[in-house]
Amino acid sequence: VVCDSWVRIVNGTTGIPADSLKLDAYIPASPVVDGDNVYVADYRGNVYEQTLADGGRIMNHRKLLSAAKDDGGMLSVPVVTEDALYILTTDRRLACLDRKDGKEKWYVSLKGDAGECSPILVDNRLLVCTKTGIVSIHEVSTGRQLWEYETGEQIIAKPLVIGSHFYIQTARGTLLC
Repeated sequence: VVCDSWVRIVNGTTGIPADSLKLDAYIPASPVVDGDNVYVADYRGNVYEQTLADGGRIMNHRKLLSAAKDDGGMLSVPVVTEDALYILTTDRRLACLDRKDGKEKWYVSLKGDAGECSPILVDNRLLVCTKTGIVSIHEVSTGRQLWEYETGEQIIAKPLVIGSHFYIQTARGTLLC
């Protein structure tokens, strides 16, 4: 994705474009690939699924979730599990969507601006960092918040998990463990 409305499939070995598809709106975050499926969301709030054939051609395309309103977009790279997709929204929510029908299974409201940090799945828990500097951990099945910490600084990058520790770099350059 190159900060526009196009999904571009490129051969990772040769760098040669294999296929492309124009979506409905600007795509603020990279897609996620799970097997032959590609998931991506746009700034209007639509979530899409593309199925790739051999050679990287887009075989099927569907809008998994249609935007309910024009002022609520999806900001993060989705997290995909066998039956769900987790994503941050512009209206300060962590949402869980069913991969089969796109229906919202649950959502939780987050404190402050969700920002562009993508959630991370670790041991059936979601680690979420917000642009306002709040770090929280949620159950994947219900979204229930298990833990929260306020850093006092903006977080704009995805956290890193190594073993039983996670690392967060703030916009000021502070590294937290």
